[in-house]
Amino acid sequence: MSGQLSVLRIGFGTMVSTNSSSDEEKAKEEEAFQHLANLGGNTVLKVEYPLMYLHVSKHYFELIGRFTGKGAADIPQFGTNTDKWDGNASFGLDLYGEASTTNKDIKFFFSGNYNKVNGTSEFRENLGSKSNNFFLGQVTVGLIILNNIKLSLNVFTHRNESKLRGRNIIIGGQFLH
Repeated sequence: MSGQLSVLRIGFGTMVSTNSSSDEEKAKEEEAFQHLANLGGNTVLKVEYPLMYLHVSKHYFELIGRFTGKGAADIPQFGTNTDKWDGNASFGLDLYGEASTTNKDIKFFFSGNYNKVNGTSEFRENLGSKSNNFFLGQVTVGLIILNNIKLSLNVFTHRNESKLRGRNIIIGGQFLH
């Protein structure tokens, strides 16, 4: 859910993820990476400040630039492979573009972001990372159908640590509103 607070957009979200590994340690790392690449954790608070907004008439094409700040946590009681609480905070830049059909029933979108991430030692351990602070960049493309269903593909992730580069494409789905 999200809403406006003056010029700020505030959002709160939760995430459920799954993995295909039977190895408990690998499953924990896969789940931690899925959480990081999507929202940041299974519980997330996000704040966005607009930097740029461009559009053509009737809003068939839009481009939005914003500064983002996010606090996220994996809380074991909310269903996760970790048995201890972990958390992270990030801030960075986000660019979002959208093109819609004339009836706006189908929208194609892309999103690119680059963030500085700082996490707890448990966050680092769950991720299998060498450091609990790093830079993370991502590119996502997708489709929004009837303003209610959002399908996305995380097609590129850049991380300044080689262990977390070259991961599989992450497919996501959301029900909007």
